[in-house]
Amino acid sequence: MQMQIGSSLPSVPYKGSGPALIDLVGGHVDALIDQLSTSIVYVRSGRLRALGVTTDKRSSQLPETPTLSEAGLTGFDATTIAGLLAPAGTPAEIIDRLNIAAVKTINQPSVKARFAELGADTIGNSSAAFASYIKSDYAKWYKVVKDANIKVD
Repeated sequence: MQMQIGSSLPSVPYKGSGPALIDLVGGHVDALIDQLSTSIVYVRSGRLRALGVTTDKRSSQLPETPTLSEAGLTGFDATTIAGLLAPAGTPAEIIDRLNIAAVKTINQPSVKARFAELGADTIGNSSAAFASYIKSDYAKWYKVVKDANIKVD
């Protein structure tokens, strides 16, 4: 984001979202980029105001909140994902069985509803589609790290 806006934003290191959200709600920091799943309770209660979502599409959980692209940071997309992974070399038939079971589970109305309560949208796709997503996301963030000359401390 900093590269896109041509400015440096102050970074306040926290040991997780919990302490950061406490400081934001308490007025000790002015803004926070966080996962929707940890912040949505405060947004829904009115204690925080969502200024934008970092995904390329609006969240089904906060449809009135624009994307950062809509707010002027064109092309901005930083998505948090979770998925089911297996060790490299796992036989394809095992991967297929795991994928079928996971997709069946994630598509159950009660499971979808629970994820929605937590601010998460669910996607039940193929293992090949998920692997493709991971590869493209890795390439995107690799370029950001390289272009920004980010080093591990």
